[in-house]
Amino acid sequence: MGLTLTWSDGGNLSLEGFALVFVCLYVMIGRIAKMYAFDTGSPVLRTRPVVQVVVLGDIGRSPRMQYHAVSLAEAGCSVDFIGYKGTAPSNRVLTNRFINLRYIRNPWSVPEGFPKVLYLLWAPFKALFVSIQLLIYMGGITVYPDFIFVQNPPSIPTLVVSKLVSYLRGAWLIIDWHNFGYSMLGQKFGPDHPVVKFSKWYEQTFGNKAYAHLTVTNKMAQELHRWGVKMIITSANHIPVSSCATYRGKVITFYDKPQAHFARLEVEQIHK
Repeated sequence: MGLTLTWSDGGNLSLEGFALVFVCLYVMIGRIAKMYAFDTGSPVLRTRPVVQVVVLGDIGRSPRMQYHAVSLAEAGCSVDFIGYKGTAPSNRVLTNRFINLRYIRNPWSVPEGFPKVLYLLWAPFKALFVSIQLLIYMGGITVYPDFIFVQNPPSIPTLVVSKLVSYLRGAWLIIDWHNFGYSMLGQKFGPDHPVVKFSKWYEQTFGNKAYAHLTVTNKMAQELHRWGVKMIITSANHIPVSSCATYRGKVITFYDKPQAHFARLEVEQIHK
């Protein structure tokens, strides 16, 4: 016999019925929030794919990610560019109406030369501070993305937050590997340090199951292949958005390319 809730007017509602009403309201509110609170319009009427480009660094000092943002916008995507505020980005980023700059606060870091133990003690608080900001921007106030395009390193907390948001918001995660975070930590603490070993495990666990991977060198692509990523494609310098599905589960060596405003100097300009 089901438990009943009795109302003052003599009516009653079973606990199962109350639970059903709660679930229906929860689903309805979630649908409304997705369409209106978190989006610029109905997803049914969306004409441009939405991409989050995420870099835990100064956006203005990240030319490769700026290039990705501009290329995606020019290819027909709407871009939420998330990172730290510092140096002004290029004019191609600032003037593109399909690129929205989303600045997060840069956390305080332990200065170089201080005891390494201070770095280890502060690191968890720094990661927590950044994680909260990323969850707010990537998982809340921005438009529901179709793709999340994230730079690595830093891998902590970028990879785990990006993986979580991509799952919750139904987006495909693409990682642009500039380096390996654990190898950079190894230069500071040594390759056998427990923190370095944890970082390598973390990077392999959360980094090898993305939708697709870009690397700056063939050697990095081969290392990812040893981690279990399926296939290697080399020498790519342009990836059409319309054919992204063909790159699922693969590694693409994507070489750095100078932006359009770079040009070779004339002899007179060199001597000025």
